Amino acid sequence: MTNRAETVVKTGTYRYAGSVVCDVRIVYSPIWHGSGDPFDPPEHDEQRDSYYLEYGGTEYRHAFIGGAGRFDTLEEAVQRAAETMENVVWIE
Repeated sequence: MTNRAETVVKTGTYRYAGSVVCDVRIVYSPIWHGSGDPFDPPEHDEQRDSYYLEYGGTEYRHAFIGGAGRFDTLEEAVQRAAETMENVVWIE
């Protein structure tokens, strides 16, 4: 994500395939990216609170390789992480 107003609001870890510890985070943004991709042109973006769930890869810690959705609330993002990632542990 590239917007300076974006803030990491929650970080943690999850286990990939039951054994590899990977990072997960939730980022707050005042922009709902219309396509879901912050690098696309902004024509369809909306000014509204949004939370993006991002996950790290298995090779490098603290490298976020993909997104797992955008949500209206922090609680929705936390719930999705619990549903889709194994053994999520939130640090903050």
